[in-house]
Amino acid sequence: MPGTAGMSTGRLPRNSIASVAQVVLSTLLLLILYRVLVRTIGAEGVGIWSLVLAGTAISRLAEFGFTGAVVKFVAGGLAGGDREGAASDVWLAASVVAGFLGVGMVVVLVCFDLLIELAVDQPAARESARALLPFAIASLWLSGIGAVVLSGIDGCQRMDLRSLIVTLGTAANVGIALMVVGTWGLRGVAIAHLTQSILVLAVAAVVLARLLPLVRVRRRWWSRRRFRAFFKYGINIQIASMAMLLFEPTTKMLLGRYGDLAAVGYYEMANGVITRARALLVAAYQALVPTVAGMAAQDSRAVVSLYQRSLALLMLLIPPGYASLAISVPALSIVLLGQRDMQFLVIAWMACAGWVVNTINVPAYFCNVGTGHLRWNTISHVVMGVANLGLSATLGAFFGWHGVIVGSMTALSLGSLPIVVAFHRQHRLSLGEIVPHGHRLLLATSVIAATALTTASNYWLPAIGDTREALLRALVPVAAGLLLLGALVLRHPLFHVSLTLLRRAVSPRNPS
Repeated sequence: MPGTAGMSTGRLPRNSIASVAQVVLSTLLLLILYRVLVRTIGAEGVGIWSLVLAGTAISRLAEFGFTGAVVKFVAGGLAGGDREGAASDVWLAASVVAGFLGVGMVVVLVCFDLLIELAVDQPAARESARALLPFAIASLWLSGIGAVVLSGIDGCQRMDLRSLIVTLGTAANVGIALMVVGTWGLRGVAIAHLTQSILVLAVAAVVLARLLPLVRVRRRWWSRRRFRAFFKYGINIQIASMAMLLFEPTTKMLLGRYGDLAAVGYYEMANGVITRARALLVAAYQALVPTVAGMAAQDSRAVVSLYQRSLALLMLLIPPGYASLAISVPALSIVLLGQRDMQFLVIAWMACAGWVVNTINVPAYFCNVGTGHLRWNTISHVVMGVANLGLSATLGAFFGWHGVIVGSMTALSLGSLPIVVAFHRQHRLSLGEIVPHGHRLLLATSVIAATALTTASNYWLPAIGDTREALLRALVPVAAGLLLLGALVLRHPLFHVSLTLLRRAVSPRNPS
C-alpha cells in the first residue's frame, strides 16, 4: 500500500481546518448559551446542572475504551482496503458501548443520591438535581453511542463532516435553550441538551452509512477476535478514563463541598470557555490520529517527522494564544456575568495556567493514540487524576474553593508532563526541542505581556460601574495584547510556511 500514507496526509490540512472552524463556531455558541443561562437561572443554576452531568459521568467507565479505539481500527481497516471490516468494527463498538452504558446507568441511579449529598448542602438544590437526572442519563446514553459513530467518521478521515455535525448539534442546543429556559428553567437546559444528543446521533448515523457499508454487515458484526483486539487496545483508554473521573467531576464535587454552587457554576463557565479556546489551538491535531494510524505500520520515521512539524507549529500558537486568553478574562467576566467578578477571574486565570502545560503534550498524545502506544498516555491520566484527588481535597479542606482550584490545576500540569518527556526519550529527541530556539522570544514576550496587561486591567476596572464602559475599558488591554503578539506571530518564518499549506488545502484544485 505505498499510496496510503500520501492519501492519509492529503486530507490532514482540510480536516484540520474543519476542526478549527467547528471549535470557533461552537465557542461563540457556548458564550451565547452561558450568557443566557446566567441571566435566567443564575450561576447557581449552572452549577447544579454541572454537578448533575459530573455525577452521571461515572457511567462512562462502562465504555471500556471502545469509543476511542474506533478511530484507529476504522482507519487501519480502510488503509488495508477492508471497508466491510471497518463497518463491522463500528457496529461492534456501538453495540458494546450501548449495552455497557446501560449497565453503568444503573450504577449512577444507585450512587447519585450519595454523590449529590456530598457535594450540595441545600435541600432545594438537591431536589432540582434529582429532577434533572433522567434527562442527563438519557442524554449520556445517546451521546455515548453518538461518540462511537462520530469516531467512525473520524476513522474515515472525514473530520470535516464530523465538525459540521457537532456544530449543528451545538446550534440546536443553544437555539432550544434560548426558547425554553426562560419558561422551564433548569428543565429547559436538560431538554436542550437531550435534543442535541438525539440530533447528533441521528445525523452522524446517516452520514457514516454513506461512507461505510453499515447495512451490508449489520447481521454479522460480532467477532470474538475483534472484540479482544478492541478490548486490549481500549483498556488503556479505559484506565485513563477512570483516572479522569478523578479530575473534572471530582473538582466540581469538591468545589460544591468546600465552596458553593456559584463556584461550581463559575468553574463550569470559565473552564468551558478556556478548554474551547484550547480546542481552537489543538483541534487540528485530532486529525493526527487517523493519519498516524495509516502510516505507522509503514514508516515510523514519518511519524516522528510529522510530530516535529506539528509541535513546532503548536509552540508558535500556545504562548500568544494563552497570553491573549488570560488578558481577555476580565472582558469575559463582564460579557458572561455583567460585572467584573473576582471569584470568576481567579478560577479562569488558574485554569489558563493549568491548561497551558497540558496543551504542549497534544502532538505526542495523538501520535501515541494513532500508533497504539498508549502506556504513557495512561500513566499521565492516572497521575493527573490521583494528584487531583489528593491535592484538591487536602487544599480545599484548608483554603476552601481557592485550594480546590489550585490543587486541580497543579495536578493537571504535573500529569501532563510524562507524555511529552517520554515521547522525546523514546524517539531520541532533545527535550530542548519542546520549545524551539526560534520560538523563545515569542514565549518570553507572551509571558511578560500577559502579566503586565492583566495587572493593568485589574487596577483599571474596579471603580467602573457602567457595564458598557467597563467592557470597553477591558477590551483595551486585549487589543494591545493582540496587536503586539499578533505582530510577532506574523513575522515568524513558520507562519508563512503554514499559510502556504493552508492555501493549498482550501484550493479548489486540491485533489484531496
